[in-house]
Amino acid sequence: MKILQRYVLHELFFPFLFGIAIFTFIFTMDIILQLNDLYFTKKVEIGLIFRLFVYHLPATFAITIPMAVLLSNLISFSRLKQENEITAMLGSGINLNPLIFTIVIASLLLSGGMAIFNNTILPAANHLFKKGYNRIPNLFLNEQKFIGDGNRVFFIDRLRKRGNNLWQGKGIYIYEKEGNKNIFAKQAIFNFDRALLTLEDGVTHQMEGKSYRTLNFERQEIKLDLGDSGREATRGLSEMTGGELKKRIKEWKGTKGAPNFLLIELHKRSSIAFSCVAFTLIGIPIGLLTKKGKGVGFGISVLLIFIYYLLYIIGETLGRRGTIHPILSMWMPNMIVGGIGVFLIAKTIRR
Repeated sequence: MKILQRYVLHELFFPFLFGIAIFTFIFTMDIILQLNDLYFTKKVEIGLIFRLFVYHLPATFAITIPMAVLLSNLISFSRLKQENEITAMLGSGINLNPLIFTIVIASLLLSGGMAIFNNTILPAANHLFKKGYNRIPNLFLNEQKFIGDGNRVFFIDRLRKRGNNLWQGKGIYIYEKEGNKNIFAKQAIFNFDRALLTLEDGVTHQMEGKSYRTLNFERQEIKLDLGDSGREATRGLSEMTGGELKKRIKEWKGTKGAPNFLLIELHKRSSIAFSCVAFTLIGIPIGLLTKKGKGVGFGISVLLIFIYYLLYIIGETLGRRGTIHPILSMWMPNMIVGGIGVFLIAKTIRR
C-alpha cells in the first residue's frame, strides 16, 4: 500500500506544479500590465518594478495553490480512471480508503503550511508592496489629462524625464481652487525629491472679488502635495499578521458589531488555506467520474473554483452584515464543498 500511496502522490505532484504555473500566469497578467505601464510611461527603475512583482506574488500564490490542488486531483484521478488503473486496484482487492486518506492528510499538511504563510509572509509582502508603490513620486503625472493634487488641478501637454525624480513638463495649466487662480506656464520642472514644482515663463490670472488681475512671471515655485509618496505606509488589514489581528480583536472586544470585519479578515486567511482540503475532497470523486483528459479537467476546475468563490463572496457579505456569524461565513464554502466531496467519495467508492 505504501508503494501505491507514493505512486499516486507522485502522479499528483506534476499536475500540481502545472496548476500553479498556469493559474499564477493568469492571475499575474494584470499586475504585469500595470508594472509595464509604470516602467514605460513613468520611467520607474527596473529594480523597483522587479521588487513590486516579487512582493505581489505571495498574494497570488495564496489563491493559486489551492486552485492547483483541485486541478491536480481532477487530472490525476481522471487519468487513473481512464487508463483503468483504479479498476485494476479494485479488482486486486485494494481498499481505496487508505489511499484517499493519505491524500487528504497531505492536503491538510499543505493547508497548515498555507495558513502560516497567509498569516505571516503574505501580510509582510502586502506591506512591502504598498510601501514600495507609495514611494513612486510621479504616479499622478500624465500627459494631456487633468490630474488632481490636493488643492490644485494640473494639465500637462508634454512630459519628459530629466533625471532621477526630476521631470520636465511643457504647456502647463494649473487651477488653484483656493483663491480661484489660473496659472499658465510654457514649461515646468517637477522635483519630487524636494516636492517642488518650478514654473517658468508664465502668467497668473486671478479673480479677487469683482476685480480681475494678471501677473506675468519668469519663475515661480509651488510646493507639491505628494500624498503618501515617500512617506512610511501605514498598515491596513491585509498587511497585519495573524497575531496583530488577534490583538486588534481583543482591543475591540465588547464594542457591538466592531470585530466583524476583523474576524472575517482573520478567518478568511485560514479558510482559503484549508480550501486545499475541500478541493481535494471534491476533486477526487469528480476526477474518478471524468473520463477525459487535461482540457476537461481544467474546465471543470475553473467551474468549481467559480462556484467556490461565489459561495465565498456570499458568505463574506452575510458576515459583514451580521446576518450570520463572521467565522461561519468564512468557513461556509469549505464546509459545503468539502461536504459534497465526502458524499461523492462515498458514492463513488461504493460503485
